[in-house]
Amino acid sequence: MSWAVRPAPEPGQASGAVLAPALRSATSALSLVAAAVIWIALLGPVIALFFHITPAAVSSALRAPGALAPLVVSLQSGLTTLAVLVCFGTPLAWMMARGRLPAPRVWEAGVLAALLLPPLVVGLLLIFMVGPLTPIGQLLGHFNLSATNTFFALVVAEVYESAPYYVLGAQAAFAAVDPRMEQQAALLGDRPFRAARRVTLPLAAPGLAMALTVAWADLDDTAGDGAGLGAAVRTGPAGGRPAAADCRLPVERPCSTPTWRLTAGSSPSL
Repeated sequence: MSWAVRPAPEPGQASGAVLAPALRSATSALSLVAAAVIWIALLGPVIALFFHITPAAVSSALRAPGALAPLVVSLQSGLTTLAVLVCFGTPLAWMMARGRLPAPRVWEAGVLAALLLPPLVVGLLLIFMVGPLTPIGQLLGHFNLSATNTFFALVVAEVYESAPYYVLGAQAAFAAVDPRMEQQAALLGDRPFRAARRVTLPLAAPGLAMALTVAWADLDDTAGDGAGLGAAVRTGPAGGRPAAADCRLPVERPCSTPTWRLTAGSSPSL
């Protein structure tokens, strides 16, 4: 223990030591206020909705005949789309992350091109690729499938629109896994499939779950693709409300604005 007398702090140092905690507190308070403002702004439409509806109105709307049909079709198409993404997008993302594909930049450019196209343009391009008069559409016709006005068309549009989000997110998740972990598993005798199941997938699971979440959230933006695949949105009566679209999908999804909707009439057919 030292009994040496410590020198007294200079006046400038003492004032700085007093101002530093106050500055940190002020910065924290301003950050909290800014975060609260952004949070309220993002949830403002949802908060305003609760001031314009009542529980009785919600209950009455849900009890109406066919009220839950759009929700059922949305869940069915969404789960089908996610299954397709996991089966086909996961291997592609792993090969892109590990550089197993020739000309990897070309593959990434293809994924980004699908990501940057507007949904309505994607729908029109899908018509040119899988429409009933195209070779692919005629081939699908031999299997009693149609890529227009059907549940299959909705799944095709959702897969095309959400695949880039999942593939890029899964690629980042696999790239974050240290390849040396896989190499060590191989040195211990694990085959590539076993190493992927026991090492790669568990380590990449949080990123894969986030990629699936983003892809699921993007499914609501596929109304333009569905419109391009034969579900034409028409202008309705006064007030900008659209008439019922001529399609066989009992699904209602928002288009570019809340006053435009892709509305269905009867059950989908495969």
